[in-house]
Amino acid sequence: MTNHHSHTSTNHSQTTGQSDPARPFHYFVAIMSMEPRGLRTMQIEVHLSRRITTMDEVKDVQEWARTTHHLSNPMIVGFTLLRNDLADRRRTRSS
Repeated sequence: MTNHHSHTSTNHSQTTGQSDPARPFHYFVAIMSMEPRGLRTMQIEVHLSRRITTMDEVKDVQEWARTTHHLSNPMIVGFTLLRNDLADRRRTRSS
């Protein structure tokens, strides 16, 4: 089963899909979790206050997925930065 979602949470720095100046980094995250009924996969958009640069930050997103989506063993299999609102604002000001 595959889910395509943009999620909301105030924990672990995730926000709504709407623009939030406090959370300018928008990531695509692919998650897999082995559940009692089989493998579950998700592709979600996550909005963060900082870049993902450490394994601790990856683990924060995994924990958010565990609690928000009631996953037994979420594993992030990939992520990529979709948009950096800070860079977009800088480009707009300098134009």
